[in-house]
Amino acid sequence: ASPRAPRTLAEARDAKAPARDAGPPPVAFGPQGREVLLVFDHVQERGVASLVIRNVPEASVRATGATRGEKLVVTGSGLAVRNERTSRADYSIVIPTRYRVVRVRIAKQPDRVIGGGPSKREWLWSIPLNASALR
Repeated sequence: ASPRAPRTLAEARDAKAPARDAGPPPVAFGPQGREVLLVFDHVQERGVASLVIRNVPEASVRATGATRGEKLVVTGSGLAVRNERTSRADYSIVIPTRYRVVRVRIAKQPDRVIGGGPSKREWLWSIPLNASALR
């Protein structure tokens, strides 16, 4: 029997899409208060943190790409990424709109502050994690 044709646009799009990374599932986290702190232990050799603020019930993160066992540790204020200088992973992070501020700390660099708040729009930031992009 031949496979059936897609019936919806979403099915057609998914049929053409490349296979998704079969890495570990997303890690959910729920910071206390109105602020989220994301801490990366080290500047990486390569990689990007893609941060999306959208109307979802909980925050989540997933390491993708060239992962090397980076640990994602849930903290009371947000998330700590236990990466190494040689890491090349990318991180897909989703933050609910109910948080007012997102702080991103990469090693000893000054915090990057992203304002949030209730919105019907989805916001996306790509934050490079390699040394040359942070200068």
